[in-house]
Amino acid sequence: MASAEVQHAGSLSETGWVASIELGFSRRNERTVLAEKRQYGPLTVQRSFYPEGDICHLYLLHPPGGIAGGDRLEVQVTTHPQSHALITTPGAAKFYRSSGPTAFQTQQFHLNSGCLEWLPQENIFFPGAQVDMLTEINLNDDANYIGWEIHCLGRPVINERFECGQLISKTVVNRDNVPPADRPSRHRWRTLPLWKSDTARRAGNCNTDRISGRQRGTRCGKRCHCRELQP
Repeated sequence: MASAEVQHAGSLSETGWVASIELGFSRRNERTVLAEKRQYGPLTVQRSFYPEGDICHLYLLHPPGGIAGGDRLEVQVTTHPQSHALITTPGAAKFYRSSGPTAFQTQQFHLNSGCLEWLPQENIFFPGAQVDMLTEINLNDDANYIGWEIHCLGRPVINERFECGQLISKTVVNRDNVPPADRPSRHRWRTLPLWKSDTARRAGNCNTDRISGRQRGTRCGKRCHCRELQP
């Protein structure tokens, strides 16, 4: 059966880009495939690849290269029984300084059994960025989820501190349509030391041993004041 693919050009509103992508993964012929893809605007994926055998790996791309105030991005992912997908990004997501409008990024994961690994590169927030992020994870039956969000405030390489701006980040986890864990991470910064949060989340029974190397590689350099967020 061929995969379903729908693509629309998208739009640039008066305040920024509006873009969305919907991805659906199914198990076929002893491996997971990208069976459904619908996209609107500048969000897309590269061709699937299989470095771990039957697990479908994908790179999620945002061609404009950065996210500015007024942009609205939405990612929806669905996994079907016995499927296993890993989604990452080729580079860091950059949230630029805003003159006022807020950038919105929403990620909704619907896991109807199967397993999803959401392991993007870090988010870099430039001073003055105004960002509202929501991640909603919906687990059904024996579904499993592994994910992280790495937030870098400012750019330590050039000694740039996040001295103004706002980031609101919230993660909601629902199991079988019941919200057993609603752990918002809500922060506002004005004048604070630059720091980086590395928050990994696991839900279900996925074996995380094979991603431990990725986790070890996410710590920041010696120039940062660092601490981990524990929502």
